[in-house]
Amino acid sequence: MKILVLVHALPGPGSGGVEAVAMEQARALGARGHRVRILTRAAGEAVSPRSLEGEWSDSLCEDFQVRQVFHDVGNPPDYRSLYENTAFDEAFASLLAEFRPDIVHAQHLVHLSLRLASAARKAGIPFVLSLHDYFFLCERLFLLDREGQRCEGPERGERCVACLADVCAPVDARWRFAAMQEALDCADAVVAPGPSLARRMVEAMPAVATRLRVVEPGIDAPSTVALPASAVRRRLGDPMRFLFVGGALPHKGLDLLIEACEGLGPDGWELSVRGGNAPDPALAGALRERSAGLPIRWQGGYAAGDAAAVFAAADVLVLPSRCDESWSRVVREARAAGCAVVASAAGGPADLLEHGRDALLVEPGSAPALGAALRRLLEEKGLCASLQGAETRIGTTVQAASELEQLFHELVGLPR
Repeated sequence: MKILVLVHALPGPGSGGVEAVAMEQARALGARGHRVRILTRAAGEAVSPRSLEGEWSDSLCEDFQVRQVFHDVGNPPDYRSLYENTAFDEAFASLLAEFRPDIVHAQHLVHLSLRLASAARKAGIPFVLSLHDYFFLCERLFLLDREGQRCEGPERGERCVACLADVCAPVDARWRFAAMQEALDCADAVVAPGPSLARRMVEAMPAVATRLRVVEPGIDAPSTVALPASAVRRRLGDPMRFLFVGGALPHKGLDLLIEACEGLGPDGWELSVRGGNAPDPALAGALRERSAGLPIRWQGGYAAGDAAAVFAAADVLVLPSRCDESWSRVVREARAAGCAVVASAAGGPADLLEHGRDALLVEPGSAPALGAALRRLLEEKGLCASLQGAETRIGTTVQAASELEQLFHELVGLPR
């Protein structure tokens, strides 16, 4: 089968989980004998100072042929061109003619164009759209409003009007919802990473229900993880090692974690903060200043190949997100490495984990609830070991590729 993958960027410095998932699934599908090509936006070193809008180049990334199209997302002529633009039209049409894919799989359309969905439909090629966040429901991706508070949903764009008042006119806020609905209507199948995100999509856009599949992206780890007691991991009397992985962004809740740590006292624990270049240097600086005097180590980012070692050096991963994480790779990597988890009781972590069995799940956005969970781990003998030793079922990349392959076969009418 010939599969054309659409994704907004390739893995690299500063990239996120979507890019990693796209490449992992491309590798896994390639290993199953399928031909995979990738269309993406040119960024970083791929961009020449003389690049013109819509200009493209073809190259290799690993064993995949990649077409990178220049599109200047920082200089849109108007609000609607953020989502519908012509930069990719010619490159996409040319690639369809050259490659003649059996299926188009859009991992993400952010920084690309919603027009690609209708173009695939017009070409008569089955179109699969993966969901990795709340892009189709929320300008800010995370269903948090302009004040950083949790949002119940777009209400067909009506709730977006006030939220986007500093970004666009009311008519454009309503248009965004309609444009997203139209793009979703072009998809022959919509793939969600977990049941929580799937439910939110159906609540906001009920028509998607009949085409929605849940396929966990998976990680390269055993499908079932049963872990040793923490006494094997940490010597008696050593501080409990908390770990935060993520950027200094409001939706990630690092400020909530530092506030929670302030109530623990300075003894018996330490926190390692791991993340790449600070997306918000001012916020990162303020949080560093606030954490002065606490046993908090700011250790920066790490290479993907070092993830197992980073998690193995911790006892507890803390994911204090204000938003509903759509899936959460770090939670799964943490469990695979033997960490207990403290996370918000919503979204992807709550899909995977069970409160009191392999994690402590707390009210999203609540520093007191987060602090109480951390205090329990410090004070209740054996609790951390019990959480670490529980069995957690973790999806694998191979399983995800198999499920996607089956879906693709159904859509193109090939035998399974």
